[in-house]
Amino acid sequence: MSMTMTTDLIQDYAARRTKSAEHFQRARRVLAGGVGHDLRYFEPMPLYIARARGARKWDVDGNEYIDFLLGNGALLLGHADSEVGEAVMRAMADGSHFGNDHPLQIEWAEWIARLVPSAERVRFVNSGTEASALALRLARAHTGRDKILRFEGHFHGWHDDVVHGFSPPFEADGSLGVSRQVRDNLVLIPDGDLDRVADLLAADPEIAAAILEPTGASWGRVPLDVEFLRGLREITRAARSRTDLR
Repeated sequence: MSMTMTTDLIQDYAARRTKSAEHFQRARRVLAGGVGHDLRYFEPMPLYIARARGARKWDVDGNEYIDFLLGNGALLLGHADSEVGEAVMRAMADGSHFGNDHPLQIEWAEWIARLVPSAERVRFVNSGTEASALALRLARAHTGRDKILRFEGHFHGWHDDVVHGFSPPFEADGSLGVSRQVRDNLVLIPDGDLDRVADLLAADPEIAAAILEPTGASWGRVPLDVEFLRGLREITRAARSRTDLR
């Protein structure tokens, strides 16, 4: 694409989003980085969505979009589903933040246990970052080891243990401000090579767990081979059995 064509596209994009430009100027004054999340940053201005329904959403300038992300995968029924909205309103009528447990929490956990047979116990958290941080802490507590095996390009959140290695160049730091000691406990390799995984686990008894995106690296955009997933499960199970015998 020529430089002229690129410039024309950017100018056309900006001309259709004058209200978004005004919002972006305000956001830059008060929001760190100018956006609510790094992935939403876009030049010459990010999108500011005013409303959404089903698989479509509209920005503050009236531009219409087909939403392929749907809340980063959380909105399985699309935006503003009527039954979901009615259920939320019924719940809100009774209060929104009790600071205590609720009977529906137990019911939802029971559903998850039925839908995901490997989920023997459930703990609800507010983000995927919290979930992976908790999972790695649990693995280290259970094994008494510190190292984590992970795969290049797989995303597990923004905390220190996993911020390196999910975007190329994989050997570079994923962020400033992370302690140098974090890399001492990180083993990073490409996915797909079961022999290499087996050799690593056999050679390094300090690996507490392997973490991966089973649906595919980078939010499912790079599908993983099913046989690799099955083989990884067998290799890690065998490694755990060997360790338990020591």
